[in-house]
Amino acid sequence: MPPYRRKMRCAGYDAEPKPKAAPKAKTPRAAPRTKLSDEEKAQKREEAAKKKALTEKKKEWKATLKPWNVDTTFKLGVGGMAMYKSDAKHAYGLTEEEILTLPHESIACSPKTFYACQTAADLSLKKEKFFDPDFIIPPPDETQQVWRGLLKKPRAVFKKTDDDPARRKNFDARDVTTQVFSETKDPRTLLLLDFM
Repeated sequence: MPPYRRKMRCAGYDAEPKPKAAPKAKTPRAAPRTKLSDEEKAQKREEAAKKKALTEKKKEWKATLKPWNVDTTFKLGVGGMAMYKSDAKHAYGLTEEEILTLPHESIACSPKTFYACQTAADLSLKKEKFFDPDFIIPPPDETQQVWRGLLKKPRAVFKKTDDDPARRKNFDARDVTTQVFSETKDPRTLLLLDFM
């Protein structure tokens, strides 16, 4: 006969069984769905149709985008205004796919790339016209390179000052507010810029 051994129990073991926990309260059922009136049903159908049409329009727009063949020798024109890629996307409301269709100047041994403000604005305005046929594109204006087509205030703008092969000192940083004011000569644009 094997020797009698006591069962090992934890120090906090209580021989008496614990009382059962109170049953959880049942969650209330969701309110019954309200029946929509005929007008509300028609409105829902109209909204769904608009959403579907917008999705189709976006697909059409994407089909028109053709990536730019990267040319490492490409240079922006001297005297033109430029932005970093992230700023151009933010300022003119462009996606990654859209911004890659534009020519840009790269700097050797640096991830920085400069995009001309005018070409970014042109694409942004063309996109607006595509989705809203009633939109009127303002004519190109050499004196308003940054302001034309601007949707949001960029962090920085640059002026191309030279075509030096080193390319390091070719872009001169400009204050955004000062640049916009010099282009428009209108104090109201500065208020608009603060709200962008």
